[in-house]
Order: sequence, then C-alpha cells, then structure tokens
Amino acid sequence: NIGSRKYWSKADLFHEMGHFYEFSDPRIAQAAQDWRASRATSEIPVSLGRLYAGEKALPGNYIHPYVGKVYPYGGTEVVSMGLEFFESPKGMLDLYQQDRGHFEFIVGLLNH
Repeated sequence: NIGSRKYWSKADLFHEMGHFYEFSDPRIAQAAQDWRASRATSEIPVSLGRLYAGEKALPGNYIHPYVGKVYPYGGTEVVSMGLEFFESPKGMLDLYQQDRGHFEFIVGLLNH
C-alpha cells in the first residue's frame, strides 16, 4: 500500500510491513488472531464508526479499537498496529507504558 500513497511516514511503512510479516507466516497470523481473541470483550464485531466506514472490529482491551479489526480472510491489525509504535524510541515507550502485553507480543514476534 505504500506505493499507492503520495505521502507516507515511517509509521505507515512499519504498519504495512506488519501486514506482510503476518501474511508471510501462518503461525504469526494464528498468533495474532489468538492474541486479538484473548483481548476481545465480545465475539460479535461492531462498527468502527464513520472514520472507518464499513469496517468492523471485535471490541476489546486494545491500545486502539482498530487493533480489533476483523478481515474476511482472517487477517488482523495486531502486528501492524503494534509495529507502528516501533518507528521511534518514544513510540516504543508509549506502547510499553500503555499496553505492555501488546509490546511484548510484538517483541516476541520480532525475536521469532
């Protein structure tokens, strides 16, 4: 998706790399789905609102509601949204302080 954008940030690049990382290994995809499910407060997806028209997510204890997004093909936003924070030391610290479990999940994947 980076190539189709006129402007992008390092966080955008990391986000899209996260999709590639998850898509490239079925074990990572399954781990991301399991992690999202472990944080979900409902099994019924809800609308993400006007900003994300037509998109749905499992509500849950995530750093951002978009982390719970449900794709028809089974993909998630868990890795992508987590990796966005790794674009800077401050971002990494923010994720660590706001959602240590998500931070540790991403570090575990990177050490995989």
